[in-house]
Order: sequence, then structure tokens, then C-alpha cells
Amino acid sequence: SARRAADTAYDRTLLASARAVADGLYAEDGRLRANIPYVALDTFAYDSAGRIYYQVLGHRGEQVSGYEDLPPAPPGTRRTDDYPALAHFYDAEYRGQGVRVVSLLQPVSEPQLNGMAEIRVAETQGARERMARELLVGTLWRMGLLSVSALLLVWLAVSLALRPLETLRRVVAERASDDLQPLPDAGLPREVLPLVEALNQFNERLRGLFERQSQFIADAAHELRTPLAALKARIAL
Repeated sequence: SARRAADTAYDRTLLASARAVADGLYAEDGRLRANIPYVALDTFAYDSAGRIYYQVLGHRGEQVSGYEDLPPAPPGTRRTDDYPALAHFYDAEYRGQGVRVVSLLQPVSEPQLNGMAEIRVAETQGARERMARELLVGTLWRMGLLSVSALLLVWLAVSLALRPLETLRRVVAERASDDLQPLPDAGLPREVLPLVEALNQFNERLRGLFERQSQFIADAAHELRTPLAALKARIAL
């Protein structure tokens, strides 16, 4: 779906941001420090698509850097198989806004420091919601365009298929009432040929019937003509 595509794209960016923070971790005087370049801090504080927050916690859970009150992952948060085992994604509420959070565990192995540091990066969800809407609108637009194109192709195919039938209709409509010659079947669709053949057979039977009627009338007229001629002859005498 459009929302899943947007989530996948932004989750990867969120994870890359957490890894950038993890790369800046180092130990000094037995304490964990975070060295994040100014450009990275500027990117985390504000970006064109929304707000981004980060937090670094030491191996004992102590605050190292960033925002102190970022919400932790809810109990029972399930890990997605799309990302490494040490990364967890979850939705939360922060400062009155819905945020998407990634929690990345970073192994720390230094003298007097041995355990897992945690990096949390949160992003407001307005950007991904906007992207999801844009993807949905784009998808609907493409589907609508494809549907219209398909309808036009169907209409064109039906029109081409029915053109021989229209020609046949005109031939039948322009015929004289006593024209029983076979209908032309050239160029007709295969499915229509049995119908045309049946009509031609019916016309053939009608033509035979009319011919027999004409012959009967001619014979009857001949039979009547002979007695009348004889009667006229007698009257003349």
C-alpha cells in the first residue's frame, strides 16, 4: 500500500540517521560521549519535511546526549524482519505529535564501558503521511488513466468487430422486399457465420416456396384459360 511504501522509505532514512549517531560514539574518562557534527545536529533539529529528535543512552541507561524525554519502546514491541536484530521501530506520542521512533542498540566495548548503548531517533509523521497521500493520489491517477485507456481499447475493439455486422445490416436494410439472394459472408466474424448461413438457408426455402406458388398460379391460369376460350367460341357461334 501507499502508507507501507512511505513507511519503508522513511524507516530506512531513520535507521541511517541512528547509525550516523552511533558512529559518533566514543569513550572518554570512563564515560560514553557522542560526537555529532554540527551539520548532523542541524539536520536532526529541523528538516524540510518535519521535526526529528534524537537521544543517546549509555550502557547503564544514563543520558549521554540529545532530548532526555524521548519515549521508550512500549513493552512487547515486536522487531520487524526487514531490519537488523538490534533495531526496533515503533510509533509514539511526543510533545503532542505522533512520531515514528527507531531504537538502535550499539555495542560498547571500552575499558570500564562494556554493554549496549541505545540510540533513539524520532521523526514526526507528517512527512510520511504526506508522502503516502502523494503516492496514493499518483497510484489512483495512474489506475484511472489505465482504466480509461482500457475502456477506449475495448470500445475500439468492439467497434472494429461490429463493423462487418453494420455492413451486413445496411445490405439487408437496402434490399428490395422480394430480393432473396444469399447474404454476403465475406469478412464477417467466425461467430456470426452460422447465423448468416441459417438466414441464407431460410431465404432459400422462401425462394423455393415462392417459385412453387408462382408455378401453381401459372398452371391454374392455364387450366382456366382453356375452358374460357371454348366458351367464348360457342358464344361467338
